[in-house]
Amino acid sequence: MRLFLRSKQAFTLVELIVVITIIGLLAAVGVVSYKNAVTDAKDEKIQTSVESVRISLELFKRSSSAQEYPISLNALSAAQYEVPLHPVTDDLEGYAYSPLPSGCDATGGCASYEIRATMQRTGMILVATPLAISLIQEE
Repeated sequence: MRLFLRSKQAFTLVELIVVITIIGLLAAVGVVSYKNAVTDAKDEKIQTSVESVRISLELFKRSSSAQEYPISLNALSAAQYEVPLHPVTDDLEGYAYSPLPSGCDATGGCASYEIRATMQRTGMILVATPLAISLIQEE
């Protein structure tokens, strides 16, 4: 009787399918985790940028003779104060800046302000005033 020893020199189709499926699942998990990390980083950058804008607004108010806030972020930037661009839109329009009370203008009267920026992951709105920064549900 002759014994045939079969040497295994190749992978079976089932083995290849299992390996490809595992690699695909790992890649999918990795892509989702990466996208979440990027979104979280953008949200952190939005919070940091809004805080920087708040600091610039306070410096503007303290250095102005009228002790008032500017009528726009462009006016703040034109006065040589650092205003970081919005991390998502890459301009100043990503922030919704409202000098208060409504109706104050270049002639003065801007005693307060509100800055709004939308968070990427949750869709919540980051609201900053001279006193605090808070998150609220989208309206």
